[in-house]
Amino acid sequence: MRGGRDVDGGAPRAVVLPGDGVVARFPGILCVARCPDPAPLARLLDLCREVAGADPGRALARRFAAWLGGPDAPPDALVFGTVCAAGEATAVFLTGPVGARVGGTVLSGADAAAWTDRLVAPGPVRLALDGPAAPAAPSAGLFDLREGVVAGGGIELAPAASPVATAPPGNINARSPPRPARARARPGGTCARAATSTIPARGPASCAGCG
Repeated sequence: MRGGRDVDGGAPRAVVLPGDGVVARFPGILCVARCPDPAPLARLLDLCREVAGADPGRALARRFAAWLGGPDAPPDALVFGTVCAAGEATAVFLTGPVGARVGGTVLSGADAAAWTDRLVAPGPVRLALDGPAAPAAPSAGLFDLREGVVAGGGIELAPAASPVATAPPGNINARSPPRPARARARPGGTCARAATSTIPARGPASCAGCG
């Protein structure tokens, strides 16, 4: 990634998985999202652009938490996930039925009442939407191949010499529970974490937004 560290620390090739969402790759950031309204998608991409560069993971997680818990929070129909460089770790932020696999760690946004926000050990990345497809949205105006924003359902990074799995983007986790209503953050910036996720974290914090 020009201007930032690749999220797996190497020089991988990126494969866009088929689907009905938006896939974006900015310096230091991978993002996948789905929403029937293009306006929240555009805002999401703007937040990613604003912090893209070297190690944007912690800053992006804080912006997401403020957005999701604030007065201009997007609708629950917005489902998204990001995997970002964060120093020696990798930051994963997921909300709704979207899953991420980083090395041997598997996480799902559907497992959290609000969102999943974790720091994990770096490794090969697969980030993909799950669940039923959303109604078609007039989101073509968001796509820009020069910038790395395309249609799709997920993205997978692997070393250039490694084969890339061709499985469909959904079902990263064996189970995909229904998405609960998104909880609003309490005043004071309390961070929501996925209580069911237990993964080793590098550094003093296991939450990207708390770094």
